[in-house]
Amino acid sequence: MRIAYVGVFQFPDDDAGASRVLGIGRALREQGHTVVYFGISNHATDNADKRIVNDDNLFYAGFRYHLPYPAVVGFTQRIRRQFSIYTGSFLFDRLVAEETRHGPIDAVIAYQSSSVVILLLQRWCRKRGIPLICDTVEWYDRSHVMGGRFGPLALDSELRMRKIQHKCDGIIAISSYLEKYYRNTSSIPVVRIPPLLDLLDNKLPKRSNKLSSGRLSLVFAGNAGKKDLVINAIRGLAMLGEQAKLCEIAMIGPSSGELRKSLGADADFLMKLSGSLLFTGRRPHQEALNNVAQADFSILLRPDARFAHAGFPTKLVESLGMSVPVICNLTSDIGMYVHDGQEGIVVKDCSPAAFADGVQRALSLSVDERMAMRRRARKCAEDNFDYRNWVKPMREFMDMVVLKGRTNRATNQ
Repeated sequence: MRIAYVGVFQFPDDDAGASRVLGIGRALREQGHTVVYFGISNHATDNADKRIVNDDNLFYAGFRYHLPYPAVVGFTQRIRRQFSIYTGSFLFDRLVAEETRHGPIDAVIAYQSSSVVILLLQRWCRKRGIPLICDTVEWYDRSHVMGGRFGPLALDSELRMRKIQHKCDGIIAISSYLEKYYRNTSSIPVVRIPPLLDLLDNKLPKRSNKLSSGRLSLVFAGNAGKKDLVINAIRGLAMLGEQAKLCEIAMIGPSSGELRKSLGADADFLMKLSGSLLFTGRRPHQEALNNVAQADFSILLRPDARFAHAGFPTKLVESLGMSVPVICNLTSDIGMYVHDGQEGIVVKDCSPAAFADGVQRALSLSVDERMAMRRRARKCAEDNFDYRNWVKPMREFMDMVVLKGRTNRATNQ
């Protein structure tokens, strides 16, 4: 089959979405399918639209990809890109161009697309008699999206999750939470696929077999928002007093100004911990991975909330794949893979006190215990997150989608 993978991902390697669709694409390619990506661009160019319309020879990891949405250049173009993403502008022209130049598309997978785009894709696919599959990785907290709880994006998300995606031909769910939800509320094929990596890929940095000398090296990669509670890690480190000097946290992404705003009344902790907090700023994905690979532990704290259970952190998969254990609390399916004292240190919740306890436990580990934890982290990734382990489940899922589609079309004729 020739499969078009479309959605709000910055292909080839600029965000977690790109990593997600690439991993699934590799599993599909292993079955003999051809996958072509239609993502978005986040890079500003003076000639963005012309470049995107005319460029038909973009390749990454052996996959051809298109950039159907205009890149961000200025404020008005940012608005135009947002409009394009939620209405499908540019996308369908590129799909038609793909078919004209390279032959018919046999299936479409829509990654985290808006209700409008999914409805338009349903019509487009039905005209061609091909299946539409939704790859769903988030159930947003309505207060987290632009426009707030009652804004258009929040309403679109709820409509998509509760109604629209039930009418597609299959669901790829990133978590057990979403898998169970769609199995219980729809009659379409559902498969759970976590974030996947190619652990034989040389682009994934490998952790040194030697322990770092000096302080315990921790790393946080992400944004200082409501999703990842890095501010509680800072508060927890401050609770350690003099012990905090035995640690350092590399902050990849959030600036000191952003953290100061998020900390509010506790902003003075940044000054108290100035010798233990290292700010790298935002980094390209590959550079961020290089930084994470040098740490003793990565940090992942998320609240006990629906959005945290519905999603699954790609950063966790990448950390384990680089032999970097995690200090984390259990949300989503993390408990299926990370066991306390094995692949990382599990803390009881996302509170500052729980994180402080986790750091103290990390400091108390012997050299042999830390090295064993690294080996188990890597083994966990090899057993659970290498795309080769998911070729069979994806094959069985695709067979069900195709068979069910043929049955439905035969019934309707």
